[in-house]
Amino acid sequence: MFVYAGLESKKIRCRKKTPADEQLTDKELKRQITLIDKNQANYYSNYTGQKRGYKLNYDLCINTTNTMIKSIIPAFSKLFL
Repeated sequence: MFVYAGLESKKIRCRKKTPADEQLTDKELKRQITLIDKNQANYYSNYTGQKRGYKLNYDLCINTTNTMIKSIIPAFSKLFL
């Protein structure tokens, strides 16, 4: 399963989860998100030999850009019961 979202959606989610006194500038936040994505891609590539995000490597791809993640979890849990 590959769950992904656009940069703006990621920034909005990060801002909601971060306390007001720890907010980053847009530039800092983009840098952090990019670094996390790069580290995840390196980890995935190291252990699978595949390119992370290449949709043919996954059985299921979910774009959460315009979706509340908590709202889709119950639906997916029913698929695997």
